[in-house]
Amino acid sequence: APRPDRTKPRRTRNAFTGNDFRACDLRYFALQDGVDLDAQLLPDDDRYFTIDRYPQRLVEARARLLGMAASRERDGMLRYIEIMARAGVNQDRFWARWDEWTPFALEAMGIDPATAAYPPR
Repeated sequence: APRPDRTKPRRTRNAFTGNDFRACDLRYFALQDGVDLDAQLLPDDDRYFTIDRYPQRLVEARARLLGMAASRERDGMLRYIEIMARAGVNQDRFWARWDEWTPFALEAMGIDPATAAYPPR
C-alpha cells in the first residue's frame, strides 16, 4: 500500500472546539480566525458579553471617531480600535469583559450595555 504523504496537512487549520474556560478569569483574551464561540465553554457570568457584527462595528466605530474633532481621547480610541481589530481578526462575534471596555469605547462601537448580549453565548 502507498504511504501517505506526511508533508501535506490534512486540514488548513486546527479545530478549536470544546475548550472549557468556565473556571478561568480571562483578561485581555481573544479568540481569532473564526473560532466558534458557541463551541467553547466560556465563563457564564455578568463580567462578560459578546459583540456581534464585530468587524462591521469596528469599521463603523472608526468612521464615527474620524468624524469627531481631534482630541487625545479620540486619538487614543482610534489606536484602541486598531489593536482590537487585530485581536479579533476573522471573528464575526467577539467575546469580551465589561471592565476592559470604557464607556467611550462601547459608545464608539454602538454597544448599549443595557441590551448587549449576556450571557455571552
